[in-house]
Amino acid sequence: MKKITYIFLVFLCLKTYSQTPIISMTDYKNNNTNLVENSYLKDIDNKYGLVEGTWQWSNSNDSLILIFEKIEFVYDGFNYSDILIGKYKYIKNGVELINTLNNNINNSNFWLYTSTILYTSGYNNESDFEFVFYDKLKNKHCSILFELQNTDYLPNGQIYSNEAILEIWEEEKINSNNNSIGFTFPNEVTLIKQ
Repeated sequence: MKKITYIFLVFLCLKTYSQTPIISMTDYKNNNTNLVENSYLKDIDNKYGLVEGTWQWSNSNDSLILIFEKIEFVYDGFNYSDILIGKYKYIKNGVELINTLNNNINNSNFWLYTSTILYTSGYNNESDFEFVFYDKLKNKHCSILFELQNTDYLPNGQIYSNEAILEIWEEEKINSNNNSIGFTFPNEVTLIKQ
């Protein structure tokens, strides 16, 4: 009976694993690997680790704090992936305009918070990350380029930087009826990792 139970458990584990193939985000980006339904696009090489943590910009009475976190195994209706999110607090002229730092976001509620965070499920290259962002106060969709600056390599070969430029631009055609000028955040800032 123990042997039958053992065989059943091994079979069950293999069947479960075979239904969710794990694909490296790096391999997917470099080789254009086709995703199959229920595959898991995973940050195996820890590219998101470069950005994870707290980043800050300040200028007189204005400040922006971004906290980047990786959320693993987020389901989008077709497959699973690791998502890098950015929660933020923005203060202008000493007044807090928006603060999402206390949002408790995980893989089961991620889609409920997409209007209050920055998020990405990939990267352009080793030092550039492009985020989707909905500027809630201006009611417009934006793209954000987060570009690491003054990069250096650690002894293990991993790239490192404690400075980044954040640049925002409006996505065309999505908000063609929105006449709001500019964004809640400054269009371009230099952030320092804390």
